[in-house]
Amino acid sequence: MKVINQLKKIGHLCFALWGTLRYFLWYRKIKVIAVTGTDGKSSTVFLAAEILRKAGKKTAHYSSISQHDGLIEKLNHTKMTTPGRAALHYFLYSARQHGAEYAVIEITSEGILEWRHLGILFDVIVYTNITPEHIERHGSFEAYTNTKLSLLRSLKSDGYVLWNASDHTLTQKRAMFERYVNRHEVHITEDPASEDPFYRRNLQMAAAIADVYKIPKECVDEFKIHPVKIPGRFEIFKGKSVRCIVDYAHTIHALEICLQAVRRMTKNRVIHVFGAAGGGRDTYKRPLLAKISEKYADISILTEENSFDENTFEIIQGIQSGFSPDAVVYIEREREQAIKKAFALANEGDIILCTAKGSEVAIAGPNRSMRPYNERSYIATCITN
Repeated sequence: MKVINQLKKIGHLCFALWGTLRYFLWYRKIKVIAVTGTDGKSSTVFLAAEILRKAGKKTAHYSSISQHDGLIEKLNHTKMTTPGRAALHYFLYSARQHGAEYAVIEITSEGILEWRHLGILFDVIVYTNITPEHIERHGSFEAYTNTKLSLLRSLKSDGYVLWNASDHTLTQKRAMFERYVNRHEVHITEDPASEDPFYRRNLQMAAAIADVYKIPKECVDEFKIHPVKIPGRFEIFKGKSVRCIVDYAHTIHALEICLQAVRRMTKNRVIHVFGAAGGGRDTYKRPLLAKISEKYADISILTEENSFDENTFEIIQGIQSGFSPDAVVYIEREREQAIKKAFALANEGDIILCTAKGSEVAIAGPNRSMRPYNERSYIATCITN
């Protein structure tokens, strides 16, 4: 497996170098903004791009939610956040061809580890936060953190680094940022009354990006006064008697914040539908997800997420081991059946929370198979019936 991973890295390196040589002269004039971290990357990209467009700047963006090449936007159907094989270089080339002045791009630790971004020099690098994730892939939390921070090598000499100074891990790494003249600490302020805590946090990071480019304050304020709906990110669907929320939260940190927010929204019951990624990914967190669900939800329904080559029931058993004997837990292998079960159990005033799929449009299975599944569309249908 190590040999295969090394060969993959070398392949990505070769493609990145080729992409740089092939496309750099085309996209070098675009202001390229990289957003990395554990949670909030996609939403920060989305909001930053929207603010820039509001200010009249032609802007492209690439995230796990969607891609906008400066001309049209489409949902990301690839399940590839930071694409390899020089696709990111080609995207920037296309964006420039369409007249884009700015490009806001989500960068993952996997993308950094495989050098998919190599050759691209960033005008701004943004760190949303760093919490434990992808430990098996990187070997340790320290290695994961260092991989994220290694992105700083791709910052232009006159570039800016923006980092969440309210994040514990980033604060410990303060010395890494103090090397840069153009750095800015973003102190995230919490709003306990907010129905969507993620939106407020991510908007503050996006506002910091806008500040670098001296975007008028009123452009940012517009998004505070009239929040935009981000697909699959704490997206609320309202029915006659119940509400259903779709969110992408799949890390321990994000899931707890999400469930805390939902708990504050109702005096009735919270029904939580969730699973965990397969393929041996972060198996340690499966029982921890159960403990968080039990702490805030009244009913937990375990189901598939993206099982990859791992047996779905084995994943579910790993989660189930974290529940106490008193927990109310149901198991439905298929995601659609789990959501049907949630609606069948729901009483008036209850909230159904479905986490981890967000705006994805497929469930990843064995041998790289993709079963079409759109949680947002499915819930929209269920809630009207």
